[in-house]
Amino acid sequence: MENFVKKIKRHPLLFLGGYFAVYNILFWFLEAWRRPVHIVHCRLDDLLPFCSWAVIPYVAWFAWVPAILLLFYLHSADSFWQLFGAMANGITISLFCYAVYPTGLMLRKPLSGSSPLTKLIAMIYRTDTATNVCPSLHVFVTVILLLAILSAPWLRSVLFRCANVVVSLAICASTVLIDQHSLVDVVCGAALALFCYALQYCVVLALRRSPAPAAVEALR
Repeated sequence: MENFVKKIKRHPLLFLGGYFAVYNILFWFLEAWRRPVHIVHCRLDDLLPFCSWAVIPYVAWFAWVPAILLLFYLHSADSFWQLFGAMANGITISLFCYAVYPTGLMLRKPLSGSSPLTKLIAMIYRTDTATNVCPSLHVFVTVILLLAILSAPWLRSVLFRCANVVVSLAICASTVLIDQHSLVDVVCGAALALFCYALQYCVVLALRRSPAPAAVEALR
């Protein structure tokens, strides 16, 4: 076990690439697995407007997530691995949920117009089907990263923290404003993030108080 941990610490980016490669394979397998799905919906979904501009923060997520992970990796190894552990736990739980309780949406409406934003939303609809939606991974990862930013002692800039709160809120809102998720998915994704982050923090804190240094080192 110790040798395995040392290899991970020597080649962290290779390990991360391997993990997310496996995740993508499993996720797209579940996307292609045709079976009955449980439609997710709540009354508030019908009251929310469609906003094509919301696709901008939705797509920005794909650049924001690796940027924050890189920031943590470069500045604090302990915080980075704690954050990654919480993310990996939540992503694994999400994939399990998609497998045993497949969910879907019937919120998407026909798109009208030919603006660049509408075309971008149409591309997202084609590449990301309206299945395996609850909990929302977009929201889960966003909230996990925001929690890490707000609790990192070495990130003291109030402006940076406030900016990321705004970005996070915009990303979470975008998932429902372009009919990519139900509010139910958003709530479940945020709740999962809170659970996984608290669990990871409690486990690490308990191990640091324990006399077993090898266990502590394994989570760093």
